[in-house]
Amino acid sequence: MNYYKNLLTQEKKSKLRIVLGSVFIIISILWIFIRIIEENPIRIFDWFYSIIFSLNGIMHIVEGSGISINSYFGKSFIQINKEEIKYKPNIRAREINVKWDKISDICFKNNRIEIVDQNGSSIEFLYSKLVFTEIQEIKDIIIKISQEKEIKVLAAL
Repeated sequence: MNYYKNLLTQEKKSKLRIVLGSVFIIISILWIFIRIIEENPIRIFDWFYSIIFSLNGIMHIVEGSGISINSYFGKSFIQINKEEIKYKPNIRAREINVKWDKISDICFKNNRIEIVDQNGSSIEFLYSKLVFTEIQEIKDIIIKISQEKEIKVLAAL
């Protein structure tokens, strides 16, 4: 039994964002051409302005196509299998691995799952940004595996 959920939000495709990104890129190119046509010197500010506008346009085009920019910089996921639970809440956080053999009890709270290991230290998995059905799937899988492993499961009132 394996469960894997990518926690990075999937961007929705948007024609408006693609058009907006294209307009930003056109404006950045026109900015330099206008300076050349008017025979004005192209300053550092002009290059900086054009580069920033182009990057902004590229980001809008990529996200408007349905691709998350954050997926290029890292992962965010929860993975549950019979050996361990792996959790990485966001792209900047470190990955947390908890082996089922090291868990003494699990407590489901309102917006998190608290896992207490045999040493008495606890690890929290926050799930406040997930959809209700995803939370229920995670809870069901954890309850099922913890019953197989004979781990005490508590629910907060």
